[in-house]
Amino acid sequence: MTALASRAAPPSPLSGLLLVCLAATWLVWGSTYLAIKFALLSFPPFFQMGTRFVFAGAVLMAWMRWRGAAWPTRTQWRNALLVGSLMLGGGMGGTAYAEVSVGS
Repeated sequence: MTALASRAAPPSPLSGLLLVCLAATWLVWGSTYLAIKFALLSFPPFFQMGTRFVFAGAVLMAWMRWRGAAWPTRTQWRNALLVGSLMLGGGMGGTAYAEVSVGS
């Protein structure tokens, strides 16, 4: 065994940063359904999800343009529309629609 290998401490499986990241994920992911429930008091389910993801997409597009990324091609727009319709419209829209009748 070399001197360098014997001095290195084994990595901690649950470091502080890892625990903070896990806690942030649990908080954000878990509070999503509570936020949907309160947003449904003012907005219909598909409008609520649509505006949420259009706003997020606009922020990401502005950030990518600021970083100098190229504008998406027609094929990329088509693929994004297909994936967005199925994943976000079906998945998240369906979740918001279900929250209308199911308490969280």
